[in-house]
Amino acid sequence: LKREQINQLIIPLFIEAFKDKIPNVKFCVCQVIYENKKYLDEQIYNSQIAPNLRELATNDPDTDVVYFAKMALYGVQDA
Repeated sequence: LKREQINQLIIPLFIEAFKDKIPNVKFCVCQVIYENKKYLDEQIYNSQIAPNLRELATNDPDTDVVYFAKMALYGVQDA
């Protein structure tokens, strides 16, 4: 996919997945972001994705979600 297609089609799905009630959905989207961060537009990452990751990393009650959100934010496995 081209970057424009990712921005138009995939990023909105990520944003919705961040708000899902099921923890597995949230940590799966964090994993996908972690593994594919280099393909994401930096401006969109900083304005739309990173704030959601920070919210999950600090306020989500599920420890797996917190772990994977920190991985996606900081790019290290010992987050």
